[in-house]
Amino acid sequence: MVTFAFLIVLTIFSSVLAIIDSYLYTSSFIETFQTVIFRTEGTRRWIVELGMLFGLISSLIIDYRYKQNN
Repeated sequence: MVTFAFLIVLTIFSSVLAIIDSYLYTSSFIETFQTVIFRTEGTRRWIVELGMLFGLISSLIIDYRYKQNN
């Protein structure tokens, strides 16, 4: 359940960020969403992606431990 909540929050935040970017840069939602999702070289976005990966792994571990206790 924690993993599901993590994925929902990640999707909502990415969508809101794409909506704000599409408004500010006057481009389409799809273009800005792809910019948010896909990594571009030289932007140091790997730091953010590493944090998201750490959050996903920790939520999977929490779900696994919760399943074992029940």
